[in-house]
Amino acid sequence: MGIPLITSIWRGIAEIDDSLNEVWNLAKPIYMTGEPEYIYKNMFHQINLYLPKELNFKELKKNHLNQSDLKDIKHILKVYNRSNTMNLITLSALVNVNFSYDINLKEKKQTSLSYKLPELLEKNKINKKTWKIIKHVNSYGASNGQHSHVATLWRHLAHWPNFLLLIDKNLRPLNENGIINQSLETVLNYVNDNGIILNKNTHHNNINKLAKNIISNYVESKHQVVRMVALGNIIEKWIGEVKC
Repeated sequence: MGIPLITSIWRGIAEIDDSLNEVWNLAKPIYMTGEPEYIYKNMFHQINLYLPKELNFKELKKNHLNQSDLKDIKHILKVYNRSNTMNLITLSALVNVNFSYDINLKEKKQTSLSYKLPELLEKNKINKKTWKIIKHVNSYGASNGQHSHVATLWRHLAHWPNFLLLIDKNLRPLNENGIINQSLETVLNYVNDNGIILNKNTHHNNINKLAKNIISNYVESKHQVVRMVALGNIIEKWIGEVKC
């Protein structure tokens, strides 16, 4: 996938018998065509996600964030956005053909990200004040609010609590007026309308039923990976416009 980490969907599937091997054998040929990356790179040129109010470097400095911090944060967002969006596109294709397909896609140029990322912090390494901020940020667009499972991205950004505070402050209005929920629907609809269509064949793979359900829920609910695709790309574009 051209990323320097393994994201949660694959770690979850790895806990179910031989499901990781079975699902990856289906997904890998799709990734290798470059089609998921091609769709991802075009996706956010074709849909407009509403951004928070403009952020400037003066405000970042006021919150004790410097150029180096901003560079590292951008790297993390790029990695997670690439991973989450390509997972959404690829696994949606598998679900749509019931895990049975002929691969018939024209190969496209592929790239990769090789950033050295900081340690992914576990909850016991994050202080209570920062964890409270994470729970707030994680609640936006989530079906269970602050009781929702915490997305890995926020734990990776826990190295910069003040940046998480800025996210919380600027996403809250978008959440309250329904813009975030609207963004989730926009992303989900785009993938459904413009995603990869695989040709069915007569061969059926014996994917574990639990693994199938996990993947289906992961891509079909706007509150799982769709939410992180929308939020991650909103934040990446938002800070990408900072004038240093």
